[in-house]
Amino acid sequence: MISAKSVARNLTWPVDILTVAEGRDETTGDPTDATTKVRTCGKWAPAQSIEEVGSANWQNADLDVYLPAGTAISGTSRVSIPSGFYAGLWEVVGQPHHWSVGIVARIRRVT
Repeated sequence: MISAKSVARNLTWPVDILTVAEGRDETTGDPTDATTKVRTCGKWAPAQSIEEVGSANWQNADLDVYLPAGTAISGTSRVSIPSGFYAGLWEVVGQPHHWSVGIVARIRRVT
């Protein structure tokens, strides 16, 4: 059985979760957007094999990102990977899967 402690020890790469909340300006009533950025640690791995996406598209292949349980992420969130081969902004594809020891979300490159 996988324990929450063993999962948490492996989630060591920095990840920023960006969430946009829509609201209204109190003075004018105009629509506004407020972006929240939360830094957490996780891991990611290619969601497909290199044979499925081809070597030319490998950097842009979908990823599965693994996050600690309780991380606030939804299908409208964005994920920012700050450095490395997969650095950049990614969008969440579909709804993240929550389970007792963590979260898995499929992400696709935006930038």
